[in-house]
Amino acid sequence: MWKNKNKWKWLGIIAVLLIFAIGTYVTTSDSKDRITYSQKSKPQRKAKPVNQDDLPTKWQEVESYEKINDFYKERVPGLEIAKEKGLTTFPQETAKLPQRDGRMQINQVWHSGRSIYIFYSIDLSALITEETNNYVNNVPSVEEVKLKKKQDADTQTLSTHAPPMQYGEGVIFENRLYSMVQTIPIPKEGEPDRMVPNPEEFNQQLLTSMTFRIDGSMYESKSMPVQYTFDPDKNRLGQYTFDRIYQNDGLTVEPLEINLGITESFLKVRVDHQQAKFNSSLNATLITKDGKQVPITPFLQKVEGKENIYEGYFRPVYSIPEEVSLEVKNVHLTSGDSFSFNVDLSEINPKVRGNTSVNKKAAEIYNTNVYIEQLNTHGEHGMDVRLGFRPQDFEQPKKLIGISPRQMGSPAFERPKNVHIESDNGKEANVEYGGSEDSAYINVKDSLVQDASNLEITLKNAVFTEQIDQTFEAERK
Repeated sequence: MWKNKNKWKWLGIIAVLLIFAIGTYVTTSDSKDRITYSQKSKPQRKAKPVNQDDLPTKWQEVESYEKINDFYKERVPGLEIAKEKGLTTFPQETAKLPQRDGRMQINQVWHSGRSIYIFYSIDLSALITEETNNYVNNVPSVEEVKLKKKQDADTQTLSTHAPPMQYGEGVIFENRLYSMVQTIPIPKEGEPDRMVPNPEEFNQQLLTSMTFRIDGSMYESKSMPVQYTFDPDKNRLGQYTFDRIYQNDGLTVEPLEINLGITESFLKVRVDHQQAKFNSSLNATLITKDGKQVPITPFLQKVEGKENIYEGYFRPVYSIPEEVSLEVKNVHLTSGDSFSFNVDLSEINPKVRGNTSVNKKAAEIYNTNVYIEQLNTHGEHGMDVRLGFRPQDFEQPKKLIGISPRQMGSPAFERPKNVHIESDNGKEANVEYGGSEDSAYINVKDSLVQDASNLEITLKNAVFTEQIDQTFEAERK
């Protein structure tokens, strides 16, 4: 009996010593055999050391997790504030790559509503084999990310934005390569084939696997449970309102509100004109109190169900100023006016790629001279006509611009075909055009150019600016 009691006594002492030893093993910073860990992460066993000369490319080596975080912050604006607001998750799921000598781990995930950022690490030993030197220029990459709700569910494969892991696309820390991949947003429920942003609240655990291309072959990790969350309210940083309206000569511009967010911000504005149609585009800039200037996208979206109300998006500012101002230089309008001009093709060879300088006045409208500046031929793919718009008076409030007209309320990428081209070879076509405030490009199909010496081009519903140069002050709600 005494022997048994003594035996259990010593076993208890040994267990306590083992627990103490393991605790020391984890927390002693200068131990050569310690396991690595970081804030909000599970410990990782030390990765196998490798000869870095055997790696398929070179990466910068850093000395701390803080440097890894700095690497991520440089590449993903808004990540730091997203972490502060609790919008990222730390799954810390690890999996061995089949047929490779090493593991990969998903360390952190940010579902921003517009993109998913997956921050991962992979053992350097998984990137090396005896055959690696035969693929010196074959840098590893992430090819795809797969999501599914449970083991027997259909798999949703997300396309990725992940360049090959060249130098600059990853850093090395304790024999692991730390990098990231950006995917499209998780599709809306019931619409698996539509890769559209999901702006609504999202909170699901999905089985996730990643496929790597290493040494020219594909290696897919096992599926790991990863929590994906998106909270629209937490993504908003500040809302600002205005109390001023611009009205002059039939034109009304009334900024209504500005919403600043982590991944995107938007302006809501009312624009109306008594004699012309608003082209859903303008030239405006957001200015913060510290002097930052952020351009508003020139094309606005019509707010559904709201007359003359539009939204324009712009990049985040990653701060919450108490006051901001909106500087509107001009708004873009159309009255349905058109103009025509001829393009002489007799001195160019459309079958040969090249650029021909013309610099010839072709038309005049809104006190603006229209010049054919250049003809760019593309062989069997037609040609481009580049136009330049030169106002007769630099200070004139109304002038022709190269921003294309588009249907009211349509998305910015849906532009109507407002250019009619007739060729003297007997063919004609309607095409779209696009440009900036001082130039425009018109693409001419190959069928119109071949065996032709002249084109007659009519630009319909020409767009002009109405200069207002107004600054609207806004305060945070």
